[in-house]
Amino acid sequence: MMGNSLKVTKIAMVFFAFFTAFSTWAQQSGTKATGTSQIKRSQLKKAEAQESATRLEVDLSAIGYAEEAANDSSFQQRAQLGLKFKKEGSFFGAADITLGTFSTPKSMYYAFPDAYMGYGTKDANVTFGRKKENLSFADSFFNFGLMQSHQTNDNINFIEGGLVGLTARFSTGNFGVMAAFNPIFIPNQGPQTQVEDGKITSSNRWAPAPPSKFKFGDDHKNINYAIRDYQLLDIITNSGYMASAYLGPNSVRPYLRVTYAYKPLNEIVLSRDTYSDISTFEGYVYLSPNTIMHQVTAADINFDFENIKTTFSVISDQPENKTAKDLEFIQTLNPLNIVAGYISVDLSSWAKKKLEIYAGAASISGGEMRDMNSQNQESSFAIADSRTLFKKPLRLGVKSEMFFIYNKAVDADVSYTYDQDLKGALLSASVKYGATKNLTLRVGADIIGVENELPTDAQGNFLDQNKANDRFFAGVNYAF
Repeated sequence: MMGNSLKVTKIAMVFFAFFTAFSTWAQQSGTKATGTSQIKRSQLKKAEAQESATRLEVDLSAIGYAEEAANDSSFQQRAQLGLKFKKEGSFFGAADITLGTFSTPKSMYYAFPDAYMGYGTKDANVTFGRKKENLSFADSFFNFGLMQSHQTNDNINFIEGGLVGLTARFSTGNFGVMAAFNPIFIPNQGPQTQVEDGKITSSNRWAPAPPSKFKFGDDHKNINYAIRDYQLLDIITNSGYMASAYLGPNSVRPYLRVTYAYKPLNEIVLSRDTYSDISTFEGYVYLSPNTIMHQVTAADINFDFENIKTTFSVISDQPENKTAKDLEFIQTLNPLNIVAGYISVDLSSWAKKKLEIYAGAASISGGEMRDMNSQNQESSFAIADSRTLFKKPLRLGVKSEMFFIYNKAVDADVSYTYDQDLKGALLSASVKYGATKNLTLRVGADIIGVENELPTDAQGNFLDQNKANDRFFAGVNYAF
């Protein structure tokens, strides 16, 4: 397996530095293709944007893993289809659908990040359905899923989706407000899992797994799981509301944006009934999904000067925990506070071609999870111990035009994420080529690294919990 030692982490950093240097060299030494100047490219994009008020995109992608895994008898693969439809005008709307499956049974997944209709103008309109909004930079950039829920089948690529309901917007030259009532709740969708032979398994090897054993004396005994029957309607019929306001001429990156929401927590909370078999000393856990409310407040400050963009983003999350039923335990969440910063530098004018470098970092305090009973006593066993995948993430990235093929640019996007607490790293790289005006091809890879790997049966062992391997992908996008 690649990426399970400090060596791989260092190799990833060397590769990242090499790519940055190579990109810079390519910008300076490459011959500029006809029609690729900044002015012409801007005019071309403007013409394309005005060409059609209705647009349809089809996206196909496939992923393969570098090695076999314990839950795979063969090399696992994934295929995914994406459809995007958008209509502009006084009556406008959009639909974004993602369908996919892994190469093992019971592995199909789907997502609807956008599905809405609306009426009005750019400055005053009303929409009904699910529409993504700019609510919190840190939440979207690091995929925390606190404000708007997301879908992910691998905990690497996240598809952010909007809140579901009725939303009204109004803006003037330097001020804008938005308010929404959300009667339908769609939680975060993670890798699909199922219970088989008392174990929670997934067709996707990047799916986090709860503890499979517990310590009894000097031995580790098996834990058997089962999910109790529940009503899906009880989950999705939890309403909430949201309000947001911004100052500045740019609604995407205003000088200041503040958002407040009172709504169901996007992560489903689990309650459990636990007992053990005296004859085998094995544990049995019966799980039930629960929805709890929370208050989340976010603020972004953006300062852009010429080719430099900076963002300071904070989030405060206050969950309203439930009390466990008698003889049961329920996950209890601590409040969560996030402080994040971001800087981006566009070097295109200096390099004569597209070149952007960026860095983002976040510090997360709180967010611990404990299993508590009705007497507020903590269990020695916990299904999960943290609300977030990261603790102190640092992300570095480069977006660049590498070279040209038939006067069309080959674009590269490389990012390196390192968590200063978990001592783990993720290197993601993709290359994109617009073969024609409508057809785009892409290939890429995701490589993981862990400095201090814990024993295989340890609860915090990332590679064991996620059954993770490095992976490679390719895709094609066609816009009608």
